[in-house]
Amino acid sequence: YLRQKRKEQRTAELIQVSKEAELKMRQAAIERSKQFVNTARERYSIWRREFSNPNSDSTLKLMKDQVIMAKVYASMARSKKEFNLYDSLMKCIKESQLAVGDANSDNELPRSSLGQAKAMGHALSIAKDALLNYDAVARKLRAMLQSI
Repeated sequence: YLRQKRKEQRTAELIQVSKEAELKMRQAAIERSKQFVNTARERYSIWRREFSNPNSDSTLKLMKDQVIMAKVYASMARSKKEFNLYDSLMKCIKESQLAVGDANSDNELPRSSLGQAKAMGHALSIAKDALLNYDAVARKLRAMLQSI
């Protein structure tokens, strides 16, 4: 009952708002949106600095991150009916998962795993060029986290 009453009261207030006040609110919203900076979009990359050191023990982490991103892009490709891209990503995912297996460190990975990581990186860059939509990627990642 109270919700309905508040809703009706708010509706009445909004109807009575003058055109000038509405224009001011709209301009303020536009200014706020122009000033909003989402720095996470600009800084995020699966090619983080830790992956640039060839002596670090991070190939396994890289491959796991690539599989996650490939799953996101594969689901986006499938929903947009880009079946060639979807098939390519699924093939790379299967190959990477076979290579990673139960490995706990880079030493346990097969020698061909670095080549597979490079191939997956190439497939991901193609997918990123074709499907990049930050909001959709964020939604897919959130959905994956919630399903764990």
